[in-house]
Formats: sequence, C-alpha cells, structure tokens
Amino acid sequence: MSLHKKYKIEHKVRQHHRKARKEAKNHPREPQRKRDPGVPNLWPFKEELLEQAERHKEKLKEREEEQKRQRKEQHAKRRQEALQAEMEKVRTQAVRADGAFETKEKGKGKGK
Repeated sequence: MSLHKKYKIEHKVRQHHRKARKEAKNHPREPQRKRDPGVPNLWPFKEELLEQAERHKEKLKEREEEQKRQRKEQHAKRRQEALQAEMEKVRTQAVRADGAFETKEKGKGKGK
C-alpha cells in the first residue's frame, strides 16, 4: 500500500470520528428506562400493595419537597450573610475614606 493511500485512509478515519463526536454532541442518546409492569390482577392483596406503593411515592415526594425547601432556606441564609458582609466591607471602606479625607482637610487647613 502506498503512503498516499495510507495517509488518505487515516485522514478519512479522523474525519469520520470528528463527525461522529459532533453528532453525539448535538443529539445525545437518552437511556431507555424500564417500564413498570404493574401488579397482576390475580395478585393477592393487590389493592393493599397499590396503596402501599402510593404512600411510598407520597413520602418520597414530601421528602424531596422538604429538601428543596431546606436548600432554598440555606441559599437565602448564605445570600443574606454575603450581603451583610458586603455591606460591612463597604461601611469600613467609607469610614476609612472619610478618615483619610478628614486628615487631608486638616493638613490643608494648617497650610493656610
């Protein structure tokens, strides 16, 4: 095989891989989820099992909502603390600037 053909093949392979990566980026494949087959009609205590599953789903949903509420509270708390820290920083800078201005003004007053 000639080197020209060899490099041409390598180039084509690189192009193909690049195209495949771009395609994968633009159209990601979602994994297929297994479906819940449900409970057979002949299952003993079917109603109780369905109620139990429903209660479990509700508990999970409540737990998720509680976690979401706690995250929101934590976020608000952190944000408030950051805001207070920023305000304190601005206040100290203002006090320093005011002090520097006062000393500068006193120095001007003595010169006259």
